[in-house]
Amino acid sequence: MGNRERVFCYVDGYNLYRSVRGFLKTMDNPQHIWYDLIKLSREFSSENQDIARVYYCSAPYSYDRRKGKMEMPPKIRETRRAQNIFCRYHREVYGKGLFKIKFGYFRRKGSVSSPTFFQEKQTDVNLALLALDDAHNDLYDHAFIFSGDGDFAPLAKLVLKLGKKISFILPPGSNTSRIINNFDTRIINGGHIEAAQFDPGDNAPDPQGIY
Repeated sequence: MGNRERVFCYVDGYNLYRSVRGFLKTMDNPQHIWYDLIKLSREFSSENQDIARVYYCSAPYSYDRRKGKMEMPPKIRETRRAQNIFCRYHREVYGKGLFKIKFGYFRRKGSVSSPTFFQEKQTDVNLALLALDDAHNDLYDHAFIFSGDGDFAPLAKLVLKLGKKISFILPPGSNTSRIINNFDTRIINGGHIEAAQFDPGDNAPDPQGIY
């Protein structure tokens, strides 16, 4: 037991979701758009590794009503609901010890005439700080970073300096040379996504929900 590796996973929520969504659209296979993050993480772990924690780093889907003068569009209402169900599912099935959420926020970009144009903020910063703090406190042996964002290359270098292992689990279609050429990488494929689908009867999110 002492030789088993503790693996912490850090999921760049929107980066992973958008990449997988685009990949599934090319396959005309939207029913797999939702998947279990713990199951997906275990697809990449070996027999001597334990998935000890999965961090879902994202932002709550939001809409600026500008002092209540505009109603929330039905699509945004539904996507917010889907995201809430997605998070609640993981917490109820796996508990708060294994699955943790770290939210940033959305900032409005543009004018009042563009009420749904937002930019996600703090997700990458939150992910990097969590991974570094956990490494510093010796909470894991190996970090899995679920993202195709090349800006995480400096994070990986620091994690390695702290004596930890790190692997990037890249979304389909990723071609980030800063990551691929310098660090251990694995690529998510259709088989991984299919294996990570929710079990029937889990009261999981609608597999065709979009956010």
